[in-house]
Amino acid sequence: RAGFMANKSDPTKRKVNQDRGVMIRKVGGVDDIDIFGVLDGHGDNGHLASEAVKSQLERFFENVDVKKVMSEPEATLKTAIEQSVEMLRSVHESFKKKDKQQQLKFDVGTSGTTACLTLRIKSKLYTANVGDSRAVLIRKKNGKLFAVPLSRDHKPEDPEERERIITAGGRCAKLGPKQPMRVLPRYADFPGLAVTRSVGDFWGEGIGLKAIPEFKQQELSREDLFVVWASDGIWEWLSNELVGRLVKASITDLDQAGKLLVDKARQMWDKNTDGSYHDDITCVIARFD
Repeated sequence: RAGFMANKSDPTKRKVNQDRGVMIRKVGGVDDIDIFGVLDGHGDNGHLASEAVKSQLERFFENVDVKKVMSEPEATLKTAIEQSVEMLRSVHESFKKKDKQQQLKFDVGTSGTTACLTLRIKSKLYTANVGDSRAVLIRKKNGKLFAVPLSRDHKPEDPEERERIITAGGRCAKLGPKQPMRVLPRYADFPGLAVTRSVGDFWGEGIGLKAIPEFKQQELSREDLFVVWASDGIWEWLSNELVGRLVKASITDLDQAGKLLVDKARQMWDKNTDGSYHDDITCVIARFD
């Protein structure tokens, strides 16, 4: 997992990796309940936002009612995300008020994180997604690998998402020929964000930039091999199918598989940016035996 930013005086200077992987095994002490996912922070305090949300999720699932998890899995994920938003709101308010009694306080006005989380209950996967991190299930059928998306990227290039932002009072535009499309205020070019849903980024709540999770359910079969959760540092240049093939080649050693995947993504960033920039690159892999 690595992030890299070009620097004229020191080309090897690394920036802070704002991604966080999420892995919570045996929720409530139950062997058949796990949480996997990834958080991709953005903005000046993105690393603080993703770390705070990761800690909040760990606290939430440490104290969660297991019976409710099993009976209302999507509602549980929704509550976990909502409580993460409110935690960041409290952090942001403490920052604005300069609350000396609150240890955790930082500006979340123009910072936040994605959240792509999957709750496994026995052989059923429940995925909640906010932003452009992604979860992909890899399946082997009749000797061929197939990629099954467990989430949809929330980006302004998506017509449905773009319409939702515009209807809420925002706009989506590119600020230059080589710039990505961003969510922007209607009459200004700043702040801006290249995703349409976020945990944090309170500047955009009034124009639809909210932590609205999108859900997908998936029943596992004997043909299903593994799932990859990753930030867009992986998906920017690598297709779902290629990621599946790369991981499958080293699936008996998940650490090695993850390293190979991150290295390949880094190589593609070098190739496509002439080595001037690497986005943060993070992945979590779960194999089903």
